[in-house]
Amino acid sequence: MPESVPHDYSILRDAVVFLVASILVVPLVRRLGIDAVIGYLIAGLVIGPYGFGLVSEVEGTHRLAELGIVFMLFAIGLELSFDRLRTMALYVFGLGVAQVAITGAVIGAGSLAFGGTIGQAAIIGGALALSSTAFVLRLLSERGELSSHLGRVVLSVLLLQDLALVPGLAVVTALGQQPEELAWTLAEAGLKATVALVILLAAGRLLLRPLYRVIAGTGNAELFIAATLLVVLGTAWGTALAGLPMALGAFLAGLMLAGTEYRHQIEADIRPVRGVLLGLFFISIGMLVDVGVVLPQLHWILLVAVALMAVKALLILGLCRA
Repeated sequence: MPESVPHDYSILRDAVVFLVASILVVPLVRRLGIDAVIGYLIAGLVIGPYGFGLVSEVEGTHRLAELGIVFMLFAIGLELSFDRLRTMALYVFGLGVAQVAITGAVIGAGSLAFGGTIGQAAIIGGALALSSTAFVLRLLSERGELSSHLGRVVLSVLLLQDLALVPGLAVVTALGQQPEELAWTLAEAGLKATVALVILLAAGRLLLRPLYRVIAGTGNAELFIAATLLVVLGTAWGTALAGLPMALGAFLAGLMLAGTEYRHQIEADIRPVRGVLLGLFFISIGMLVDVGVVLPQLHWILLVAVALMAVKALLILGLCRA
């Protein structure tokens, strides 16, 4: 008789906990008129380490949940095309750059006014100038505004913010260096990102359509889905290796497939995966909230959050009217 091998069912248990929490909490908050995103966050708070501690692999769960954003950006890329993206260039490199630069400068100046150092001001200003792609796109999707003019403008700014992460992270890691060293660090990061994007776009143009043509010819639906997963995860991995956001690579892959005859089938195949992983992402964010730290400082958190949203809203309103 072979010896019995103990099995670790922690992953299966965590999956069951996620599903139960989602099924119980999200419908309840929706009946109360609250957005589903808030429901996922509450579910994560309840089952996380600062709640009832029902989930064991918090870090691993969060890494997996990031794929929800990857699949969402891939789906958005499928709905666009390079021609439509060119019409958004003014918003990406005009409004997007202005929003990140001016908002970061204003918030950084506020940090200096409260006694922060230049390094702290750069980090705080840069971080708070950005927005959550997942939150914003989820809200636009639920309201059916992703394809509207407003949705395209918002998407343009979010894309620029994702691109701004590359020089932003380079600046953070290079704080304390001499100006010449900082310039070299930024140039190196920019060159690496540019080369990675050129390789990705060239490979996509040459390989994606022939790949799907061959797979579609087999008539195997499972193989078609596997190819789509390979494209999404492969491009995400490639851009991550280059120091770019994973979701950016998936977005470009979606753009390259948007003009093919396989677009609608691909979109139908990934829709269930995208929804589940995106819900998991918001749950994993809720799991990071430490109620013991948040509650004593709740009044300050709310005050700063409201002030931050007001400042960013006024700045963006001014930029849109300029």
